[in-house]
Amino acid sequence: VTPTHQDIHRQLREKGIEAFSWGGVIHPSLPLEKFPDAKFLYEHLVLLPIHQSLISDEMSFMIEGLRDILKRSRAQPQEVLQ
Repeated sequence: VTPTHQDIHRQLREKGIEAFSWGGVIHPSLPLEKFPDAKFLYEHLVLLPIHQSLISDEMSFMIEGLRDILKRSRAQPQEVLQ
């Protein structure tokens, strides 16, 4: 979960990390006002490409990319991992 989800999402993709958001799965009939936790996740979650074929070097690449972005944005880890 990130405080600036769209910015971090864009920067990860610029680094070659196929990050994406969960927002595309919101069903139009879902009344988000009745589900504030789901609404928060839709608005803040950044998903990373995690799967069984991912190798250690690829995970390290994503970690370093995310660290670099967070360092430049001056976000503290606890703000990101709430």
